[in-house]
Amino acid sequence: MGSKGTEAWARALLNSSVHVRSLMAAKVKKLDGLFHDTLKDIYYAEKKILAALPKMEKAAQHPKLKEAFEKHRGQTEGQIS
Repeated sequence: MGSKGTEAWARALLNSSVHVRSLMAAKVKKLDGLFHDTLKDIYYAEKKILAALPKMEKAAQHPKLKEAFEKHRGQTEGQIS
């Protein structure tokens, strides 16, 4: 391989390396967005269950079930904060 062949090979390798890094960065960005969207969904669900738990606790007839709803409400408040 001559000097020109070596240079062409080096340029091709560099271009391919840059392309791979660009693709990896795009995938990381997509994963980051997915992670944030998932956190938003979980936060929304926690807020919804927090609003429902007092009603569920009030409607429960068994003392242990009432206690479980109360405990879950405290845990959910902690997760939200």
